[in-house]
Amino acid sequence: MKKLFTLTLVFVALFLGVNAQQNSLANERTEKRIQNPELSSAESSTNSINIEAQKESTATIQELLTRRANIGKQLGPVSAHFSKEEQQMLKSYFNTQQADISATSANSLTTVYAIDNPSKELIGFDPTDPENTEVFGNSPITVNFEDAGAIDPNNPTTGYVIDDWGEFYSFDVETGFYTYLGNMYGWWLDMEFDRTTGILYALSEGKLYIIDPVAVTATEVGTLGAIADNFPAALAIDGNGVGYTYEMVNLGFYSIDLETAAVTYIGDVGFTANYSQGMAYDPTTDMVYMSAFNDDLFSAEWRVVDLETGMSTLIGPIVTPAEITQVAWASFGETLEEPTCPRPSNLAVSNITSSSVDVSWDAEPAASSGYIWSIFKLGENPLTNDPVVSGTVAAGTTTATATALTDGLPYDCYVRADCGEANGLSQFTGPVRFSTLPTCGGKFYDAGGPSENYFSNANETTVISPQIEGDPVTVTFTLFDLEDEFDALYVYDGPDANSPMISSGNPETFSGFPAGGYYGIENPGPFTSTHPSGALTFVFLSSDLGVYPGWEADVSCTPVGIADETQIEGFSFYPNPTDGILDLKSIDNIEQISLFNVLGQIVITQQLDATGSQLDISSLNTGTYFMQVTANGKLGTYRVIKQ
Repeated sequence: MKKLFTLTLVFVALFLGVNAQQNSLANERTEKRIQNPELSSAESSTNSINIEAQKESTATIQELLTRRANIGKQLGPVSAHFSKEEQQMLKSYFNTQQADISATSANSLTTVYAIDNPSKELIGFDPTDPENTEVFGNSPITVNFEDAGAIDPNNPTTGYVIDDWGEFYSFDVETGFYTYLGNMYGWWLDMEFDRTTGILYALSEGKLYIIDPVAVTATEVGTLGAIADNFPAALAIDGNGVGYTYEMVNLGFYSIDLETAAVTYIGDVGFTANYSQGMAYDPTTDMVYMSAFNDDLFSAEWRVVDLETGMSTLIGPIVTPAEITQVAWASFGETLEEPTCPRPSNLAVSNITSSSVDVSWDAEPAASSGYIWSIFKLGENPLTNDPVVSGTVAAGTTTATATALTDGLPYDCYVRADCGEANGLSQFTGPVRFSTLPTCGGKFYDAGGPSENYFSNANETTVISPQIEGDPVTVTFTLFDLEDEFDALYVYDGPDANSPMISSGNPETFSGFPAGGYYGIENPGPFTSTHPSGALTFVFLSSDLGVYPGWEADVSCTPVGIADETQIEGFSFYPNPTDGILDLKSIDNIEQISLFNVLGQIVITQQLDATGSQLDISSLNTGTYFMQVTANGKLGTYRVIKQ
């Protein structure tokens, strides 16, 4: 895994204005020569004497370094101060120093870690090259907004994040996994460690707080004075323990006293900040950066700020695969060494059924002992949770089939390389998310399953087919909650999306999805296939504006021999759905009641001779059943939902 290496020294030289300093020295020297014409020849004579003396001397490298430091900034030739032999000594010394820096740079604090909010990916990049980002992991924060984060300076491969509703996590940049720690309610906007004390500070609604990441508590320091209501959205703390922020109303840059939260105006940031912003302090160069969102360009930008004036300078756009990138927090951490056992690449799933899935990946040359693949429940951490199913394959094999999965549920797939005893296991590749297909008698969920919300930017197609071709599939929704007029579920009467749409009659969504989709909170349907295959197809489209609980539905396949629902005049029953007792009423005598499951099996039958009765189904599993009623020689069929 190739990690990032910084060329920060070049940028620092430019930023500090070395050229400006040299021009100043040149002007000063020219002015002195104009005032004293004899100075030029005197300098030349002195330099010649010095060079000859240097040629004959045997100065040590330490003496040369001392002389170099005393000389300072100079115009003109290097030979005016060092002989050729001394120049070679200095060049050799600095080449050796640079090689040492390169050898140890993998453990230096030269990588910016950040959140790419649209993709919800933990990314990293070189501070001089924000256009070249790399993914390190996936954030579990999919419902709320991951607005604040910071790397722990005492453990620079570990960081903490908090979302805008106070959900607090730690994360590991080596594995890319997050660990939930607890909740600190608040609208948190940014946080940063004070490297002089090790204290973690955070901003929330115009106030400065101290965060205890172990106890998961927040202690108020104070209000940020007059800018508290001006959306101070970012926080950085320099190497002297001075805090900084900028606000988005007047675009002012301020210092913060971390003991009192008092702010002092420094200057204007020089761009139109809007939406969530981040800042980060680089201890290597003693500079403060901004992961900004420039409202004039509607673009995420990486900027460096002058702490004396408040003015920021654009380094470049932050580029990710997302159509619109937004980086709400950034923090400097340790650049990782090249792994001795690289991760496999291009993990994919295919041939998904109700109980199995095929897994594939690209070969990793270092995987001398093969690979370990695993399937986890959606959202579970493979470092701490047990897989639902896992297996190993030999070196050279890059496919596997996972079986014994539950129909209609979402899963996460991972794989890692085994590089032998010497190099160990790679980090996990994944997750790749998938859902097994729903079946007759089972459940149909959105991609978040029974406990999570659905995902943004979804384009998901689910085909539900009966086990016996021709038995019509019926889907009955028991929960439905999609973002109204933005996200939509489309239903097609057949085995693909080219089949006739069962339209809702709704217009095109505000997000541009076609007319005919179902959204809002009202349960649609039930839907029963009339296609010869018996199948129904569902297509779900979601925007990037928010995620909701989604849906839960029962799937049934009316077996041959059980007619479509028919009514007997004068017969009624309630409640439906029910968790136990059905009350039956009829004008004519009810002669017999039979209850079938979706496989056509009789689960309850009763002989009656009355116009009213009760049917106890409390012992049955939840799901859809069919009730056949015989009254005065007439036969009726009704669908019953057991909760």
